[in-house]
Amino acid sequence: AHSPGALIKRYTGIVLSQPGAPHPLQRLAQLYRERDGNLAKLISDFEGRAAATADDAWAAKVGLAGLYKIDGRYDDAIKIYESAISDKPKEAAPPKGAAEAPANAGGVKGRRPSKKDKLRAAEAARLAERAARAARRNR
Repeated sequence: AHSPGALIKRYTGIVLSQPGAPHPLQRLAQLYRERDGNLAKLISDFEGRAAATADDAWAAKVGLAGLYKIDGRYDDAIKIYESAISDKPKEAAPPKGAAEAPANAGGVKGRRPSKKDKLRAAEAARLAERAARAARRNR
């Protein structure tokens, strides 16, 4: 079995090499939650990477937007997606990621969505629409 640190390093590399791929990002978030109980360190790491000028800064920005989405921070996610779209208008990862937000915003499978779940889903739909408009503007 791999250590949590080794798996985190591995999945961080995968996330940065495959911007917008949902599974590696979800797995990375799961590893941090299992180790730390939250996503604070992961989000902080990706905020730093996204702000840097390294080659993987754009991929980190797309990853950060996805992490904000996973964490329920939809307004932050859309700001980062819009920034990533303006940086690289022809890339498909940010609009696709934003468009998937409504599917991720619902409640737990098997139970009726609460009022909070419905509000989150409405916010996610708004996020997806704004990202789609930004993508169309930048083509």
